Amino acid sequence: MPTRWSAPRAWSSRWGRTRWSCSSSHRGKAVTIGLRPEHLHWVPDAHADALVGTARVVEPLGSDTLVVFELAGCELQARLPPRVVRGAGEAVRVAIAPESIHLFDPVTERRL
Repeated sequence: MPTRWSAPRAWSSRWGRTRWSCSSSHRGKAVTIGLRPEHLHWVPDAHADALVGTARVVEPLGSDTLVVFELAGCELQARLPPRVVRGAGEAVRVAIAPESIHLFDPVTERRL
């Protein structure tokens, strides 16, 4: 099941040119963003599109690592390569491909 959270207002300028597919009844209104952990991708330190959070839980799974982290006051999960984040408190730097984002009505929780 996707992680659901509300994007900070500051993100509207970052993805303002991205075309979202949602009904006219939701244009200009708040939406909830749904992401799957495997759609968050690790990025290096200087990557321009990096979203930086703080690891809370790190669970090595062998071929990859499940990381629970906080970003802009929201708790997210990412499935990352092994050993890029080794423990709680470390920086988590990820990028999200806009096509991987699902939009939901925050009241009804229905997909838009």
